[in-house]
Amino acid sequence: MDLKSCAIGFVKALCDRNYAGAYAMTSSKYQGAISQEEMQVEFEGIAPGDGKATVNDDVQLMPDWPDKDASDEGMACVPLGGNADGQMVTVIIAKDGGGLKVRNVDWGGF
Repeated sequence: MDLKSCAIGFVKALCDRNYAGAYAMTSSKYQGAISQEEMQVEFEGIAPGDGKATVNDDVQLMPDWPDKDASDEGMACVPLGGNADGQMVTVIIAKDGGGLKVRNVDWGGF
């Protein structure tokens, strides 16, 4: 799985309200700091719970940024559509446990 497909897969799981599936895509570091319930509350804060948020495939990838960790593969900004139009989920994807996982998530508009 590459950076873009990992980011889209994570956000699509959120839009589908598959919180357990999305949480399984997060790193051990993320899971040590944020519970699945906290992640759900954060997402529903930008995408109301009627299940009509969608993923916009116009993902912006950033290979480098000032605070990049050695295990980080990249950052992806995934815009949302549907009832969450104008919102985005920004994720940092890192190597974790032999695969790519979401290490950090920022929620909000653009």
